[in-house]
Amino acid sequence: MTALYDIITWTRENGEVMAESRLRMRTLPFTAREGLAFASIGPSTHASEELVVVMRKEASAVVGMPCPY
Repeated sequence: MTALYDIITWTRENGEVMAESRLRMRTLPFTAREGLAFASIGPSTHASEELVVVMRKEASAVVGMPCPY
C-alpha cells in the first residue's frame, strides 16, 4: 500500500514550503500510535485504514484542496 507515501508526496508537491512539516505535526499522535516514524514512510509502508483516513483529511486541510489519494 503506497497511500501514505502518495499523500505525503502530494502534500509536498501541492502545498506551501512548510506543508509537509505541518502534516507531520498534525498526524504525529496517529503515526506514533502505529509505531511509524514520519521520515521512514516509504512506498512499501503499511498502515491502518484509520491512519490513511486521518492523513488524507489533514493533508487536504494543510494544502487547502481535496487530496486525491
